Amino acid sequence: MSDCCQLYIDRLADAEESGKEYAKIQLETCRSFKKLQPKDLYDTLNTVEPSMYSTFTKCMQDRITDADKPLLSLINEYEDKKKDSITASELNRNTMTLYETDLNYTIGKIFLFIILILAYFFLLNGASLIEPIKNGVQKASEKISNFTSVKAPIK
Repeated sequence: MSDCCQLYIDRLADAEESGKEYAKIQLETCRSFKKLQPKDLYDTLNTVEPSMYSTFTKCMQDRITDADKPLLSLINEYEDKKKDSITASELNRNTMTLYETDLNYTIGKIFLFIILILAYFFLLNGASLIEPIKNGVQKASEKISNFTSVKAPIK
């Protein structure tokens, strides 16, 4: 960062003997302005000559920029967190929408499957199909029980 009073330092170095005192006063005024608290800056601007306004504006701008660096970093950090939060919320909403869609699809498929089973039994007389299945299971059960029953050897 450049010194905002550099102009007056250069003027003092280049001034002739007759103008050195005036250049020194301007340099001291500039340096005192750099050290003032913000609440005192306005009063000082009312007491200096207008030719120094541009230099004082540069000094004030440098001070404001330096003072705002922590605030700017906080604002940037907040904005980053806000963007991340919005992204996370958006992702959460999208995921919930996908979950609801999948749930509705699954419930619809189950409902359709139940309707098809009922239609089969009522329209195609599915009750007649149940009897052969029951008989087949009974016969298999009897054969297994006969096969597994232990018979004593005949003497």
